[in-house]
Amino acid sequence: MVPVPVVSHKLPGLILCALVVGLSAVPYLPGGDGENLDEEYLSFQNFKSKFGKQYADAKEEALRFFLFKSNLRIINEQNAAFKSGASSYWMSMNSLADLSDHEYRSMLGYKPNRVLSSASNATNCTHQDVVVPPSVDWRKAGAVTAVRACGYLFVFLLLFY
Repeated sequence: MVPVPVVSHKLPGLILCALVVGLSAVPYLPGGDGENLDEEYLSFQNFKSKFGKQYADAKEEALRFFLFKSNLRIINEQNAAFKSGASSYWMSMNSLADLSDHEYRSMLGYKPNRVLSSASNATNCTHQDVVVPPSVDWRKAGAVTAVRACGYLFVFLLLFY
């Protein structure tokens, strides 16, 4: 008769617990998801510290890190285009960098299910007798107001700061 090794009934549970805890930390380990993860991870940690971000659990933090990396790449691509002269503006990080596009748009009041009543006729709309000018001065057309001088407000605020 071959002796059967006795295994504690707690051992498989401990191994499973250690495996779950170890795997939950994988998204945060620098160097595990590409060449720029160390830099992205440190940027995310700085972002959380700067804007006081705290997440409910490791799953939410992993999601927010993924969204942050995605937004960071968009910012870096835009800034590279700006530096090369291909774009006229640059971008920087703000407190909304860990939001999805849907979350951001919902903050602005965006309602994707809104249907315009004339949307079906928009593609068939033609104006044959209209002459479009090469440029329009919207100030003269009364569409915009003049810029107000706010310098005194700035001085007032500095006095009471």
